[in-house]
Amino acid sequence: MRIAYYVSAHGFGHMSRSSVVIAELLLRSWVDCIHVSSNRVDFLNFESPNLKKRRIKTDVGMAQRDSLSIDIPRTLLELHDFYSNQSNLLKSEIEWIKRNNIDLIITDVSSFPILLGLELSIPVIFVGNFTWDGIYEHYQDKTPAFKQYSEKLKVEYSFASEAFLLPFSMPMTMFLEKKNIGLVARRTPKSKQETRKSLGFSDNQIYILLSFGAYGLEESQLQWKEFPKGFVLVSDDKTIEHPLVQKIESIPYPEIVKAVDCVITKPGYGILSETLIAGTPILTTDRGDFAEVPYLIEGLESFFSWSHVPRADFLLGNFIPYLENAKSKKALELPFQLHGEKDIADSLEEYA
Repeated sequence: MRIAYYVSAHGFGHMSRSSVVIAELLLRSWVDCIHVSSNRVDFLNFESPNLKKRRIKTDVGMAQRDSLSIDIPRTLLELHDFYSNQSNLLKSEIEWIKRNNIDLIITDVSSFPILLGLELSIPVIFVGNFTWDGIYEHYQDKTPAFKQYSEKLKVEYSFASEAFLLPFSMPMTMFLEKKNIGLVARRTPKSKQETRKSLGFSDNQIYILLSFGAYGLEESQLQWKEFPKGFVLVSDDKTIEHPLVQKIESIPYPEIVKAVDCVITKPGYGILSETLIAGTPILTTDRGDFAEVPYLIEGLESFFSWSHVPRADFLLGNFIPYLENAKSKKALELPFQLHGEKDIADSLEEYA
């Protein structure tokens, strides 16, 4: 089977979880080749003779100034540009799929690839914890221009052959065939002790990872003066050049997440899933008015060692006191298993 795997260009989380599914699929004997198509394809950091990569944008998502700020006007401009050229993109992708003899299409979380399957009578599988129509619908009362995009996308999603819904999902009623699957997350086989040793961490220090993904932080907003003795902030984000932040480079991100004593971030599926797998406490601050967030917070409240940090406290650097709240929280037993990529691969075998 030859698979075309389309991944949303919004943030890093879609590609990070897709990489886990792709790696699992490459282990299956019925998979001949996987073509990964995304503007984030460089984030897929492994190779295989049966893996092909290509840069292409198949959705807009939300434009962001940084990880905590959504840019509504720019989002609308990008949506207008994308859909003005959609017919040309559709034509070129149909030709590409025919040329590469694609048997199955998987999309996380773009609706555009579903149109390709509809045109060519090829099965299309959706993987995700939200759809863009649900995100856009959230804004349409204040910004009516989103209504046309929300309605259009909802129809497109409805033509998916099947949908695999990740934990912490928004309601997605448009899918006729859908299945709840387990958690999909990157992980490391190394122990916490091993990861701390590889990073040179001291047993006498508390390490907090700043994790703000593809869009980083607007450093001018940060009013951090100092932190209590014994606490060290670390990050691999090249956009953060704050004197209080220790840089980490060339280490697989799941190892960093496992090594640290706490992660501070904004609510997003990718980093939440990786902290849950690592067993690392997590602090989250406000990421703006994003419709996915309440469903992620519901998961955080139930299953994580977690605490919320108001944005004002985060920007002032007053987030250390919230760490004890997170560490003392009792999490409920998980209602899902921790290898959703195996759920997906097992279910896809019927299409082979």
